[in-house]
Amino acid sequence: MNRKIYVAEDELSYAQAYLNKLADEYKIRNFWRKNLQGKGFNFYYLFNIMVGRISPSLDFIWTLRFAINPILWFYTVSQNEPVAIHISKTKEISEFPYFSSKNYLALTQIQNVHTWCDKKQINYDGICGIISKRRKVTFNRMKEYRDVLQIKNWFILDE
Repeated sequence: MNRKIYVAEDELSYAQAYLNKLADEYKIRNFWRKNLQGKGFNFYYLFNIMVGRISPSLDFIWTLRFAINPILWFYTVSQNEPVAIHISKTKEISEFPYFSSKNYLALTQIQNVHTWCDKKQINYDGICGIISKRRKVTFNRMKEYRDVLQIKNWFILDE
């Protein structure tokens, strides 16, 4: 019997489609127990992400990085499947360490941020907030900047 027990409002990402497949196979609770239980993410949070009610936090994506490749959260199933990012398994970091990511380090090297933002047609205040560490980079901000800053480079850390 193949039935759907939920309806996503927006188009699913590859990661959400994977979670939906686990739910269809009645394996989603075990997935949560194995990968998220005791790590600050309850089952209700996982379910809301799976059905598309909320966007995943970057700490959530980082926690699941070994179970679901981070890049799969940013591409919908109607797009070509992205190339997986290699995540070093030696890194035992619980929070998403974007301050040591390749993109963050590249942003800090820009000489004239205002001119760079004008040229790339992106929000100057958002970039300055990230560079100055006043604002954390978010899931939606990564999607917004995907044409300028490759999403995969937020997950590639400077060793």
